[in-house]
Amino acid sequence: MPGITTIVKNLSLHLGGKKLLDCISFELNSGKHLLITGPSGSGKTLLTKAIAGQLFHEGTINFVENGQAVSPSIVRVEQHYHFTNLSHVNQFYYQQRFNSMDADDAATVSEELKQFGQPEEKLNLLLNLFGLKERLHSPLLHLSSGEHKRFQLIRAFLQEPRIMILDEPFTGMDTRSRDMLRAYITEKAKEGCQFILICDPHECPEVIETVALLKDGRLETFDNISGILAKQPESMRRFLPSYHNINLPVKPLPALFSRIIEMKDARIAYGNKTLLEAINWAVLNGERWWLKGANGSGKSTLLSLVTADNPKAYSNDLLLFDRKRGTGESIWDIKKNIGYVSPELQWYFDNSQTCYNAVASGLFDTIGLFRQLNEEQHRQVMQWLEAFGLMAYRHKLLSLLSTSQQRLTLLARAMVKNPHLLILDEPCQGLDDQQRDHFTDMVDMFCEDENRTLIYVTHYEEELPACITRKIELDKGRAISDNYFSEKLLSV
Repeated sequence: MPGITTIVKNLSLHLGGKKLLDCISFELNSGKHLLITGPSGSGKTLLTKAIAGQLFHEGTINFVENGQAVSPSIVRVEQHYHFTNLSHVNQFYYQQRFNSMDADDAATVSEELKQFGQPEEKLNLLLNLFGLKERLHSPLLHLSSGEHKRFQLIRAFLQEPRIMILDEPFTGMDTRSRDMLRAYITEKAKEGCQFILICDPHECPEVIETVALLKDGRLETFDNISGILAKQPESMRRFLPSYHNINLPVKPLPALFSRIIEMKDARIAYGNKTLLEAINWAVLNGERWWLKGANGSGKSTLLSLVTADNPKAYSNDLLLFDRKRGTGESIWDIKKNIGYVSPELQWYFDNSQTCYNAVASGLFDTIGLFRQLNEEQHRQVMQWLEAFGLMAYRHKLLSLLSTSQQRLTLLARAMVKNPHLLILDEPCQGLDDQQRDHFTDMVDMFCEDENRTLIYVTHYEEELPACITRKIELDKGRAISDNYFSEKLLSV
């Protein structure tokens, strides 16, 4: 099959009077595939949206095949799939995932995929390949973040595009799923599909040999990918405050609790599907846990019992902060002791809020700021904005921030009230290497308080803070707990 040549010439993009992409030009030849990389906020996603025809821009983007201009089919897979429910509403709230009645109004995986009219054999092949066969009749609202990513990919491959653009396709996926996706990209590339990826260079499939390095909306490098893995260019780094120079605005926590979490034979089921079975887990004050498990193993569901977001908590033997669940406490009594962030929270957060208001809302456990801050609260918010390098964006709407800036905002929101329990579910999604290292250093510093308890969820062991000493792993609805030893503890 003849290949497509993609020609980008003098591409520029302005928004709100600011130039976000500045005169970008390159030619991606037939049979070649492209990695777009660079620091967070450098314009990677905007460039792919322009190539896909989703943004108005200056300059030209042309596609040529056998010397003739063509209009190839292009599918761009975003970092998160924005679906509508059966009532044609696309506004969801985080707890909706755990309310079975609300899920009745959400389309199922089958209903969403069968609209493409592909043969049953092809659909089943992709469902089996991406491990979603058993989720065929599940509402989209019930999928985990990793399952959502795999669903997005099946949806994209069913459309058989000539050019496929994948924005952080490995985010939230477990090791097996990442390996499987790399292999399938290689297979489809051999069949003539041209791929353009945004991802970490270390995750990049071997079939992709060309790299475009962006910095501040400009094209710094367009060359062969070899060598970029050996040494990260200085131009990919962005300024963030030094860990050693940060004065985190926190006061020592009092020893108010003994048992932070205690659940006995916990069980969660929806209809005929059991997600968790006989879960026994005790978290004592000051412990730091790594919660791990494959996509769809129930990690977010387990945490929803702790964060008071799942009504099924009342049907389980559950103790939170030394108090048995269902003995007269409100959800706000629980949430006031918890700082929390997750991919789902970012998806459903009100992006019409400013960065400042989003961080400040963490003081009151609300999705948005609905009250006036006093002087002390304002000072806290400003200090956390400074600690996360967000001062320059404090008056900007979340919708105008990059994915990484949105994530940093919600991380600051989780910490702003100095919580006894910090729950970080895939906190480094969307962050570049420097931001990730900076953040894990901050977590270690935050957990120097002996009364701080931490639950950390990630598929990447190298992302774990050094303070982690316990591990709980979910597998097929069951849980195994153990001690955890990190080599980071040996570093000086």
